[in-house]
Amino acid sequence: MVYLVLALVIVLALLIIIPWREATEYKIKNLDSNNKVLPQHIRYVAWKGKYSLDVVGESHYQNSLCIIAGPKEEQAKDVDCHAVLIREPDNAYDHNAVMVVIKGKQVGYLSKNNAASLVREMNRAFLSNEIMFVAKAKINGGWCDDTSEGNYGVVIDFPPMSKLDSVVSFLSMEDSEQKVASMHARS
Repeated sequence: MVYLVLALVIVLALLIIIPWREATEYKIKNLDSNNKVLPQHIRYVAWKGKYSLDVVGESHYQNSLCIIAGPKEEQAKDVDCHAVLIREPDNAYDHNAVMVVIKGKQVGYLSKNNAASLVREMNRAFLSNEIMFVAKAKINGGWCDDTSEGNYGVVIDFPPMSKLDSVVSFLSMEDSEQKVASMHARS
């Protein structure tokens, strides 16, 4: 009897996880190395260069980060790039999950709180789950010397969620940057 219950649990877990992984892999595969996707699904977001939105779970994606930023060296790195934030409403662990992809490779997730805030703002603005946000990001860390070694981390230049509507652009990163500058000039 115990084996039957265990078998049922495993089958149910596979029925949930496999379709979720396939959907996630499909979204990533449809990004090329420059994070290009269908234009109607992209929203560009710039902010003030503070890079205050932390990505979590990067320790699980060190191989991807090493491919993007290069091998670890004696000095820590600070690599400028663009990140794509992709909703994963079918995620088996968190229906608000937001995956972070750089150059077509997953590098982590938004924290549970930040993902929930972003999803709440998307719902408030009636944005589809297919919408992906592109924002400036930095890959930092990744050193290795005689005495220590550091993992790569990722931070994103993203506005407070309450300001998202004011700076999001359908057109380009430059357009979003102009909105930020205009907003700053008014205050």
